[in-house]
Amino acid sequence: NFNKYSTTEEVIGTWIDGKNIYRKVIKFPVIKHKMTVLTNVDHIINVSGYFNWNGAMQHQYNFPYNDNDIVTWIGVDNNIVKIYTNYTNDTLINLVLCLEYTKTT
Repeated sequence: NFNKYSTTEEVIGTWIDGKNIYRKVIKFPVIKHKMTVLTNVDHIINVSGYFNWNGAMQHQYNFPYNDNDIVTWIGVDNNIVKIYTNYTNDTLINLVLCLEYTKTT
């Protein structure tokens, strides 16, 4: 299952504490500050993805992203995965995330 990417949650392995590692691909039309991505998450093992800026499909940027003007990242706060960004315009669009994580239960 390590090479399987799906929009449904998949078990892909076991973490060092014995918990299952899950993978899920999630798509969002826009990025908003403190946007909730997932709940019931214990640890994020790996995160990757991309987004488009200013609506131009030919300009894709890796997620997380930092160019000093725009910073986007992801974090776990009280078992809730959230996206954070300092960008206030809705032109960071078409975010595709691939998350690998363990769950609280």
